[in-house]
Amino acid sequence: MSQTDHPNTLLNIFEIEDDTKRRFLLCFLDPVLAGARGIDPRSIVGEFEAPPGVEPNSFAANPGFSDSLCAFMNAEAASSLDISSEARNHPGGQLFVLDPRAGALQGDQEPNVSDVIGWFQVDEAGALVPNSFEYNSMHLWINPTNGPSGVLSDRRFHDWLHAIDPR
Repeated sequence: MSQTDHPNTLLNIFEIEDDTKRRFLLCFLDPVLAGARGIDPRSIVGEFEAPPGVEPNSFAANPGFSDSLCAFMNAEAASSLDISSEARNHPGGQLFVLDPRAGALQGDQEPNVSDVIGWFQVDEAGALVPNSFEYNSMHLWINPTNGPSGVLSDRRFHDWLHAIDPR
């Protein structure tokens, strides 16, 4: 197994050789943690069919990673004061969560669908509906123009995903 660092140390590419082929896994995983515990499948953002940069469109996202993000959003992010406060502005609707890489939108500017991470349902009183976060299947973890998702530099998500089970 070899590893190539991305400028962000939480996002790394690991080259794995198995019985049939070489695999290039993009992981939301600190290399030291990978060496100590191995690669947790939940931390695999996706896989490149060829070495990254050779075939940029060969990236296939891992649905298990998106499931991990949903669990984090429902368990941790939903209790954020910022998100709860913003939900009050959307009673009976949805609170969309934008990828940090999108930057601030100007006026009535609509975000690119690939930069919408997902949404929470908001009840009529303006409170988040528990466990309602849904991932946007059109979100791009790796945008060819804007680069990796800003979620992939979120230390809180990384630490939540890789917390040691005290049992």
